[in-house]
Amino acid sequence: DLARPDAFGRWIQPRTEHDKTPRTLDFFLEHDTGTETLTRVTRKLAGYADLAEATGTTTPVLFWLPSTAREANFRRLLGVPEVPVATAVQTPATALEGPAGQVWLPAEQNSGRRYRLAELADIWLTARPSKVEPS
Repeated sequence: DLARPDAFGRWIQPRTEHDKTPRTLDFFLEHDTGTETLTRVTRKLAGYADLAEATGTTTPVLFWLPSTAREANFRRLLGVPEVPVATAVQTPATALEGPAGQVWLPAEQNSGRRYRLAELADIWLTARPSKVEPS
């Protein structure tokens, strides 16, 4: 009852010939349709912070927003979140790549390059595969 995401996801980026490290990103998704005020949307993050504290597991929250204007306004209200946050906007360009594509802007960045889901795992150091040390 601390947080009510629209979805929970796990993205697994397999190894490739050029990148030998698989990446896994667990995340909560908030699919914003513009029906709630942005103040109410940002207040949801308190529940995610409470959940992280209660479980000892911090899970990033991804906000999929309906327009660039709403994303900009949301990011202005966001401040410094207690859990990792990234935003993306559904546009014709992002529809081609989908949510796994290079569409995510982490909250700690004001602008610039957007990232793929697998890259967010690197940024936030989430769900890395464990390495077995030789004995």
